[in-house]
Amino acid sequence: MNKHGKKKVALFTVGCKLNQYETQAMGEMLEGGGFERVDFKTPADLYVINTCTVTSQSDYSSRQAVFR
Repeated sequence: MNKHGKKKVALFTVGCKLNQYETQAMGEMLEGGGFERVDFKTPADLYVINTCTVTSQSDYSSRQAVFR
């Protein structure tokens, strides 16, 4: 939580342009709900990983994001 009492959300996207669009839309909705958006490497109250698993590379990237 930041000094203004807002909870922090960090968003991470793996995948295509559609995933990027969806993550942007989720971020805007969360910000509208009172969250402050922060970098994924920053401590946050909520982490959202938006991913798809079409290729083995995206599978790997998704697992790596979860482990971080």
